[in-house]
Amino acid sequence: MPAAPLHNKGKVSSLFAQLGNCVHCNFDVQYFFNQPLFGFCVSHAVPGSFALGPTGVPFSLLPLSTLALQWLETSRVPEELSSRAESGAMPPAFVAARALKLEAESGPQPVPTSYLIVRDEDSSIVGACGFKTQLGAWRVEVGYGVAPSAQGHGAATTALKLLIEIAFVSGTVEVLAEIIPENIPSLRVVQKLGFQQVGERLDEDNEYVTQWVLRS
Repeated sequence: MPAAPLHNKGKVSSLFAQLGNCVHCNFDVQYFFNQPLFGFCVSHAVPGSFALGPTGVPFSLLPLSTLALQWLETSRVPEELSSRAESGAMPPAFVAARALKLEAESGPQPVPTSYLIVRDEDSSIVGACGFKTQLGAWRVEVGYGVAPSAQGHGAATTALKLLIEIAFVSGTVEVLAEIIPENIPSLRVVQKLGFQQVGERLDEDNEYVTQWVLRS
């Protein structure tokens, strides 16, 4: 597979750079914050083979490849990932399907748009996060979820911080998060990071959500 072109705006190239292909397959391998994936794609990564966050932070982001998303869309999880995923950590099928649809509609993106949240101390997968709309647009929507057993330890906050960084250096001006009012932990995360409530609406599932925005 040919290397995807790098975005040429601002600092994106300092966050992501192409290393080549996975040593086990033909999928692209990238690095984040100058810390390499050591030649493994998400489907072939093993504990200790990746570091996708700045040093000193207890959680990292592991990009989900198209192959992994295709598995997840059918409610299957690659064995290499399921063996170290906390219960409830993997994104559900509809989230994977949405990510694949975005990928198909938007074409090659400058950086990955879907991620697993990894606890660095034991390489356990504790959640997932990503962009729901096209990265680099004036406004981009984000989503995140953390396994119940891993909540309350900063995983969501760290993941959202990293998504914000990626969004802003990609040229996005506003980051949007839509949250149901009953989800108090998620509300606390966006409030902690400086998001402001700008509206409310009924979403596509006819569910009432509040809209929170952070501007660059």
